[in-house]
Amino acid sequence: MSISKITYVHHTHQEFFLRAAKFYNCHILVRETGLRSIQWIGKPGYTGKRADLKAKTANQNALKYTTVGLVCSPILLPEAFSGNRYFSAMKEWQNSEDLITDLNLEENKGLSVNDVKTPYFISNNKNQKHYGCVQLINDYPRKPVNYEDKVSAGAYVHAGPKHLKSPLFIHGDYDLYAIIPDGKAFDVKNVETINDPFSVYGKNIPNTVTGLWRSVAIYINSHIQELSNEFYGSIMIQHGSQVNLGGKFITNETVLAFSPREIDGSFIHILDNKILHNLYYKNT
Repeated sequence: MSISKITYVHHTHQEFFLRAAKFYNCHILVRETGLRSIQWIGKPGYTGKRADLKAKTANQNALKYTTVGLVCSPILLPEAFSGNRYFSAMKEWQNSEDLITDLNLEENKGLSVNDVKTPYFISNNKNQKHYGCVQLINDYPRKPVNYEDKVSAGAYVHAGPKHLKSPLFIHGDYDLYAIIPDGKAFDVKNVETINDPFSVYGKNIPNTVTGLWRSVAIYINSHIQELSNEFYGSIMIQHGSQVNLGGKFITNETVLAFSPREIDGSFIHILDNKILHNLYYKNT
């Protein structure tokens, strides 16, 4: 496996994307995640973002701390976010603050990890290498459930809160670039949209993939959760595909494409320019 493919999807998860493409007879295009984020996936002590947590992952290390690829406080460590990402991180932080107990705040002085009642917290240990990063502390234990129940629940089913013995730092998720049903050439210039309660980026998503991306996401998320207990509850795919929004969202950026059938002798392709994107769309 080439190192380039690993920068998109963790090598233990690529099989699930390929299975989903075949199961739903569609093409799944994934934006590059980057090794700095992927490095945490599957490691003990780390887990993926839950659906309730909207806070952003850091895109660089801050001061002496290792923060890149992990959910981090832009208030404690604004240096962990560069450029416009800092402003989006601040906005999303406000949407997540009520779920996070920051032990650095004066109002929480004297509290220990065992006193935390929220799902997440931030340690006040400034000697910790991930200081400023969010940790999961009150999780939901695994509950036996079949795939159909997971689909109806939207992602996963929990069995009540559970205080973890060892908190988990939180890494980012995967971003879908496009989901394209197989059997018909995909024309990015004619993407139609409709009103949909599951819109992404505050926009509408196209009627051809509204239900499809959710099914694909649940399929992949469920298989990732079953891979390891530390992934249970992780929502590695949280929203619909970017290109299906049309217009400015059609960026022709570098993506990893999973196909339901062989194209030019392979089920997996890297599309790193507009020409390759267009050629691939004609083969869908």
